[in-house]
Amino acid sequence: MDSKEAIKVALIVFFALFLRLFRLSEVPVGFHGDEASVGYNAYSLLKTARDQNGNFLPLAIDQFGDFRPAGYHYIAIPFIATFGLSELAVRLPAALVGGLSVIPFYLLILQLLNKQKIALIGSLLFAISPWHIALSRATSESIIALFLVLYGTYFLLRKKLSYSFLAFLLSFVFYHAARLFVPFLIVGYIFLLKPKSFTRFAMLIIFSSIFIFFASNGFGRAGQVSILKAPGEMQELRQQQSEDEGYTPWTVRALHNKATFYIATVARNYSEHFTPSFLFLEGGQPVRYKVPWTGVMYLTDIAFVFIALLVNEKILYLTILWLLLGPLPAAFTFGELPSVQRAVFMIPPLLILCAYGLDKVLKKKTIVIIFLLLIYGYQGTIFLHNYFQHSFTHEPWYRNAAEKELVFDVDRLVKEGKKIIMTSQNDNNLIFYLFYLRFDPKQFQEMGSPRDKDNLVFGNITFTYKHCPLEGSEDDPALGEAGAIYVNRGECKTPKNSDLLKDIQWPDRSVAFRILRLK
Repeated sequence: MDSKEAIKVALIVFFALFLRLFRLSEVPVGFHGDEASVGYNAYSLLKTARDQNGNFLPLAIDQFGDFRPAGYHYIAIPFIATFGLSELAVRLPAALVGGLSVIPFYLLILQLLNKQKIALIGSLLFAISPWHIALSRATSESIIALFLVLYGTYFLLRKKLSYSFLAFLLSFVFYHAARLFVPFLIVGYIFLLKPKSFTRFAMLIIFSSIFIFFASNGFGRAGQVSILKAPGEMQELRQQQSEDEGYTPWTVRALHNKATFYIATVARNYSEHFTPSFLFLEGGQPVRYKVPWTGVMYLTDIAFVFIALLVNEKILYLTILWLLLGPLPAAFTFGELPSVQRAVFMIPPLLILCAYGLDKVLKKKTIVIIFLLLIYGYQGTIFLHNYFQHSFTHEPWYRNAAEKELVFDVDRLVKEGKKIIMTSQNDNNLIFYLFYLRFDPKQFQEMGSPRDKDNLVFGNITFTYKHCPLEGSEDDPALGEAGAIYVNRGECKTPKNSDLLKDIQWPDRSVAFRILRLK
């Protein structure tokens, strides 16, 4: 890479960092429970070398029964040590790594295609990718894993296997999906390009993936999202079998069995990630990562991806293989599909194909270049407007946007000696109180690290699964403890024998929580 090329890449990196760091503590609005969990556990590791549950330097951390890989928690420690326990400190690792991911992406394209122009186009597309920006700004460990997989693949293509192995191994410590995707990618690479002496490397990757899975209690997460554990997963199969009345049992079993049912489910989940609705129109799940009225790619990208696929050049085979493998981790799960997180590895091949197709078009007249710049500029403006403006008021309850205000109001009442009975609905979990109040991790561990449950008592606060802990209406008095403070969900009615102390509002000005005192 010459100096001019290096300057161009550097400018793209700075642009990518700007898009991921601008107003990072404010956007996305609110602070999700997963983010608060990462922050508090990193804070606990910083203070005690143990997670909130008292586990010493764990590989995975169990907050909501998910045994989340602990990699992100560890890299968040220096940021929390520098900036304190805050939204900004927790989000900074993903945002910074997200912007810096332009570098391995550029190197990977250059190694794959040996064309600097396409590498630059791809890097710019990566910098402005709605999919990548949205994940980078939301404490997403998948962004760190993707960064490492990009480097791992780049070093693999350069046959620097020790560096490649280290990058892939680290990706396993950050995100579950990498443990499934990377072995498939390596095996596919060997099958497609037939490099010599790579079999041992592939076996080492597969063994490492399995070892990390077991060592970090990967079955905890698998038990949450695997299609084998889906609620009522057999109901559809039983319906199919019951509607075959009159057929012999053997015939029914041959036509409708677990094997065919799960194969069809995986295929359906897989195909959802290639729909225009997901890619170009509405985006995917979970809702907290969605940008209103925006797909994960720009609408015009479809044309350039299609052009690249029509070219049918051998040089793109590895990219197409990568794209086909990308949705696999999501295909074997249920809920929140199509998934922007579990299918994160689709981003590089889609953008490589798009850059390749764009390069074919840009070989034409200058007027075409100007037109495309205007089109992408307009689409980028719409995306940024929807992200920085509409996402503030568009369904903000998915991001716990009222939680911070509620925590400090409740804490003030606790300090006044009030007894609090509050709903734990709307994801009003204990983790937010630990995070925002910077509760001493050592003290929390000495308390036995209490978990969220119905009627959890934490100091003067009792958390209940009831939507309306103080039930009543303007005509009906409520039953309860006189003088106690109750926190209801916003839609609950205000009993006649209570005083409304405060309404906590969502950013769209609807009521999220209602703080009441029983007379």
